[in-house]
Amino acid sequence: MRISIPESLVNEQVQLVRAQQEILDKIAAIPGVSAAGLSSTIPMTGDAWQDPIFAQDRVYAESQIPPVRRFKFVSPGLLKQWATA
Repeated sequence: MRISIPESLVNEQVQLVRAQQEILDKIAAIPGVSAAGLSSTIPMTGDAWQDPIFAQDRVYAESQIPPVRRFKFVSPGLLKQWATA
């Protein structure tokens, strides 16, 4: 499932993290739920935050783009469901 908390309801980062944790705790408390976790993207969709990776020991030319990698953030517990399956 996908959730989105509008900035008009939660405008500070700390409040957002607390709201996400409260949602996760409520889902985890549902009878029959064995694991619950959060991710910045839905697995296998191809969506992700992308950024170049700069190596410390390498100098890049102005026209050269370093390798771009996808980042996905996950919470503790997200992979537990697959580990226990």
